[in-house]
Amino acid sequence: MRATLGVLLVALAGLFADAAEAPAVAGTVGPGDGVTPPAMPALRLAQLAALDTTLAITLPQPAQQQRLSPSEDQPPGPLRIGFHRDLPAEYQGDLTDRLQWVTDPEDGSVTAAVTVMSPTALGMRMAIRAHLPPGGTIRFFRAEEVVGTFEDGRAAVPSDPEDQPLWWSPSVDGDTIGLEITLPSREALAESALELDRIAHRFRDMRPTRMNPQALRQSDHLECSHVEIACRDVGPIANAVARIVFETTAGSFVCSGTLMNATDQARTPYFMTAHHCVSAQRVASTLEALWFYQYTTCSGSTLDDRFSRTVGGADLLATSEAQDSTLLRLRRRPPAGASLAGWNSRVVGQGERVYGVHHPGGAEKKYVAGITEQGAHYEICGEDDECIFVSDAIPTDTEDGATEGGSSGSGLFVGEQLLGVLSGGDGCFDAAYGRFSDFFPKVERWLNPGPARVGRITVQPTTLEIPEGGTRSYDLRLSIAPRERVTVSISRTGDPDLTPQPTSVHFTPEDWRPWRIDVSAREDADAVDGSATIRHEVRTDDTAYQGIRVASVAVYERDNDHPPAQVTGVSATPTEEPGELRITWDDVPGADAYIVEWRQRSQGFAAQRRRVVRGATHTVLSDLDGAYFVRVTATRDGLHGKPSKPVSFVAEGQLRRFLHGWRLEWLLDVHSAQGS
Repeated sequence: MRATLGVLLVALAGLFADAAEAPAVAGTVGPGDGVTPPAMPALRLAQLAALDTTLAITLPQPAQQQRLSPSEDQPPGPLRIGFHRDLPAEYQGDLTDRLQWVTDPEDGSVTAAVTVMSPTALGMRMAIRAHLPPGGTIRFFRAEEVVGTFEDGRAAVPSDPEDQPLWWSPSVDGDTIGLEITLPSREALAESALELDRIAHRFRDMRPTRMNPQALRQSDHLECSHVEIACRDVGPIANAVARIVFETTAGSFVCSGTLMNATDQARTPYFMTAHHCVSAQRVASTLEALWFYQYTTCSGSTLDDRFSRTVGGADLLATSEAQDSTLLRLRRRPPAGASLAGWNSRVVGQGERVYGVHHPGGAEKKYVAGITEQGAHYEICGEDDECIFVSDAIPTDTEDGATEGGSSGSGLFVGEQLLGVLSGGDGCFDAAYGRFSDFFPKVERWLNPGPARVGRITVQPTTLEIPEGGTRSYDLRLSIAPRERVTVSISRTGDPDLTPQPTSVHFTPEDWRPWRIDVSAREDADAVDGSATIRHEVRTDDTAYQGIRVASVAVYERDNDHPPAQVTGVSATPTEEPGELRITWDDVPGADAYIVEWRQRSQGFAAQRRRVVRGATHTVLSDLDGAYFVRVTATRDGLHGKPSKPVSFVAEGQLRRFLHGWRLEWLLDVHSAQGS
């Protein structure tokens, strides 16, 4: 970007008095806080002696690299170091069917690889979309050296040009980058996907210059010289600044930034840079940070042996065009020995001696110093003539060193405290910094969280009893508003028929209302009660909720497959109708039907007749005749209870009743005749 200096210059009298200050001191990332670069695994195909199976893709010679020649002026701002290239049409989309998979005879896993060459590239980076099953791994490599991995069943976010970042590999030097993918079995291919979305082609060499020893290094693009950071004593601030590389829709860019401390001394990796460098989450997700990229002595040529890089991107916390400032939180902790800069929210006055630490041109760390002037508004414009308006910036008259493209986002310091962020300048003469005092209200909740806060996550109730096929719920509730997103993962141990939903919930500063968690008991065929424990794991960068324990929920399933109780109170009474019988019994709680059976005394219940009925009474309309037994069995969901004790009865059929009636009438007639 280029800074239009002197445009809309406004004297800002009276702003330098009675300024409220909220300072933080510098700190250091200790051995236990920093990240140790993991030992990278070896390429599996090399171990299997099958590197010749790699799919090799060579891109066409770039028709136009869209780069400035060394003789042209370099605009200040984010320095473009590369452009993006699409793959040929035949290699677009899912590549899993195009790869040659090699089986490992020891564990049955399968591995394949692909390399992409972009002629004339001085460095490369690869963007992928991928879905891996559990146990799947992707390794990025250069010349058989693994530089990063992507694994554990995570999926790269599908991309569109607007707001969804891809998964970007680490950067590599040279014109070729490779990817090796391992799946746990050949069957896992059916649930895997891999797409090479684009390639970042670097036309600027980002490797150390290895120049001859000298204190002042002439800029390639300016008439003045840069000052090596080792030539000036700036204390811990020398190790607080990093060079950052990131990707936008316009290509690959370089800026500078500063690791920031907070008043709670939690060593959270907050990172300041410029809004015109990183202003969207899709860009922040691609960020790489290069640490200790500096010479060890003023006139030496030996690089710091702590030289290292962190990848994985960052979370964008706050950004402002008016102050041209952005606060990020790195997703990977910086290496041990990196410093955390202090800061001060006071207003910077005119005539103060200040300095900056930066990476001009993406080169080794440099020093710049000057004197502040009256505040002014600036218009910062890019190569595409798109501009941002920086309100009330801090102008400085440069007296030592210089700034240029790649310096953007670096800090302005007094002592060990940051007071501004570089927006742009005229290189050798002056520069403009966004005011941290104006940006501070947007970031205070992170950098100045106040007294120690202790949060709790309560669970109510902590015991659930659920009938089979039913659902019961409990609530998760925060005790105080979070300052960062709080994620609670919910898992179950025990009976798999007991399932919590959802399995992950988020509380945010904007919305921290309680969550209701439903636990369902699935219908099954067994007749056994079940139990499970619902556990909760908290993930957050909010110190109030870090490391806290959340109560578990004990869940008990009451099985509905127990057979119903034995039927009691059975009675059988003949009605006035011949051959008809009314059977009644006591109702059994939970029964959904009853089986009524009857047999003659000379038969077994194997020769039974039965009816399935509802209710606690039944009338048999058959022509029963003679001595019988009847019994009743309760059922529920197809399960039979214990039959009732058999009850005996005698039924008179139509013939028996007719004969009984005829005989009775005959006897009455005989008796009447005798009486007469």
